[in-house]
Amino acid sequence: MLADYPADMRQLWIEYIFRPGRWAADTSPWAMRAMAQWLGGQTTENVFGDILRSKPWQALRGDSGRFEADIADSMAVMCPSSMRSTLRAELAGLDPAKSSNAILFLDLMDSLETANA
Repeated sequence: MLADYPADMRQLWIEYIFRPGRWAADTSPWAMRAMAQWLGGQTTENVFGDILRSKPWQALRGDSGRFEADIADSMAVMCPSSMRSTLRAELAGLDPAKSSNAILFLDLMDSLETANA
């Protein structure tokens, strides 16, 4: 939807539209999936920190039965490189069947960045 916008403009739209710091406990996990889809890449540390502190994310972590693999995958896509270890720790307590692809993606991104540094 925002593909024609430059990355910095997409970031501003995401911050304005989604506002994860204001999410209520009953905010749908759809919001995380939609953010990743619209953004198409990493978000800022501030926005990602807001997502990790959000009530919906905390609720999903507390009830791993509600947690779906595509949410973990979406989080991995949006995760800034500086916060990958934090997200890995967050995902470690979840069902590996639902989080393993996201962790693999984080590891792959780390490997690519290290190889190209």
